[in-house]
Amino acid sequence: MAINAALTSPLIANDWGLPRIVRTVMEVGAPVIVVDRQTRTIVEHTNAYQAAVLKKNQSSVSQGTFLDDSAKSISACFYSHAHYGYEPHVIGEGFILVHNRSATNPLPRGFVNRGKEFWADSNNILGHNHGP
Repeated sequence: MAINAALTSPLIANDWGLPRIVRTVMEVGAPVIVVDRQTRTIVEHTNAYQAAVLKKNQSSVSQGTFLDDSAKSISACFYSHAHYGYEPHVIGEGFILVHNRSATNPLPRGFVNRGKEFWADSNNILGHNHGP
């Protein structure tokens, strides 16, 4: 599956924490920072759990597509903001590849050795940055 987000708003394109596409297919919500009030230091940086999102009409859409068996025929999601007016310093530095852990025919890690790559094990979402 490939998704191009070139026409999304800059607010959506400039994620912080895990990229929006990772959160969308792996039941992950917004970034959460836990701060110790006494020392004013960051104790933990994580993400909230979010199994689904509500559409404007209040119907629910699952965010766990790559964590359950509902999309076994999809090996991975290839995501990019690339478009004709965008010139990255390195070709492919904006690519994001998200592996489906329940895929019937999974892609090997490093299949696209540009940009960022994400996958889930039994407890965590892991990633690797292939870029500069």
